[in-house]
Amino acid sequence: MLTAAQKNLPCATPATGVFFLAALAVSSLWAALWAAVGSAIALCLAILFHADPASVSAGLFGFSPVLTAIALGCTFYKPNLRSALWCVVGTTVTVFVQAGMDALMLPYGIPTLTGPFCVATWLFLLPRLKMDDVDLPDHSDWHHTRESKQS
Repeated sequence: MLTAAQKNLPCATPATGVFFLAALAVSSLWAALWAAVGSAIALCLAILFHADPASVSAGLFGFSPVLTAIALGCTFYKPNLRSALWCVVGTTVTVFVQAGMDALMLPYGIPTLTGPFCVATWLFLLPRLKMDDVDLPDHSDWHHTRESKQS
């Protein structure tokens, strides 16, 4: 799980994963939480569906789901129960999008990189669900919007 959380970095060790989560926590506790949750979801699904053990060990199935979990869990939506459920579904879908894109690109030798993250995140941002307040149409700047609304 920790190797998936730090796939953005050049070395894949559990210690690096711990440092990556700690660095995220310094910036945002929500981001660190969703990175860990996204990695755990990806790991469980990869094992459940008998993904290549070498790929699972290397954390390759956690790369895009971690990014999706952070994006949907605390970047584009205000953290609450509804957005958490939406994030879990989006992260789960990311694992399947990644499996599909990997299978599609493998014959051509093209790595998917962050493609599954982009596709799944766009897909789950399209509805622009109002997860918190009906008066706030844009959730990308919810801190600022809340403060200006209270003034």
